[in-house]
Amino acid sequence: MGIPPNAWNNYETGDRRISLDAALTLSDELGVTLDWIYKGDGKAMPYELMIQIKQVEAKERRRWFTWGDTLAVIVGTRAFAAGEDDWREVNPAELTFDAAALSEARAREVWSATLERLGDPPM
Repeated sequence: MGIPPNAWNNYETGDRRISLDAALTLSDELGVTLDWIYKGDGKAMPYELMIQIKQVEAKERRRWFTWGDTLAVIVGTRAFAAGEDDWREVNPAELTFDAAALSEARAREVWSATLERLGDPPM
């Protein structure tokens, strides 16, 4: 889209307001409205596009943990741990992570195997 990464980062973090030219480019190329870009107002946005945006936002709010040999995730104020056949809701206070318990490589193995077996956790 021709927006440099550092400028994009400034827009996302709110350090700088997106220029009208850049906002119009986004609007034309992605179908987002200027109301959504500048005010976060999604009322006039295409429904399917808002669903996609909400799904991305929800994934970005997830925090993943390894809990022993179990994968756990906090989504908003709810927490889920991988069980044998499904995700189970747990108390977020129960999720303690001992960084020394698993190497980074082992943590990735646990995460991959769990997501492959159970799919994404509930939101």
